[in-house]
Amino acid sequence: MAGMLRKDESVTEELDLEELIFDFHESGIHVLLQTSNVGMMLTITDGLSRIRAEHLIERPIRNSPAGVAALWLHSQALVLFPNCEYSRRHSAGRR
Repeated sequence: MAGMLRKDESVTEELDLEELIFDFHESGIHVLLQTSNVGMMLTITDGLSRIRAEHLIERPIRNSPAGVAALWLHSQALVLFPNCEYSRRHSAGRR
């Protein structure tokens, strides 16, 4: 599974999963969320599935599952899609 989460509570609180997914859609980033008895599988990809990362949030989920998902998706978008509109808007000042 690709990607590692950093524990950053302030970022988690600022990210709204629904808004994030709509932002991604506008930038050509696709997201799949799949729940099962073991947890929640997240997939982030471009429109052609050429660039892809997956992460399993296993049960029990102590923190907000939506917050954990949003943080992982956000961090992966910045790494996988550095030239897309989403990353340009959200990585300003990080350099």
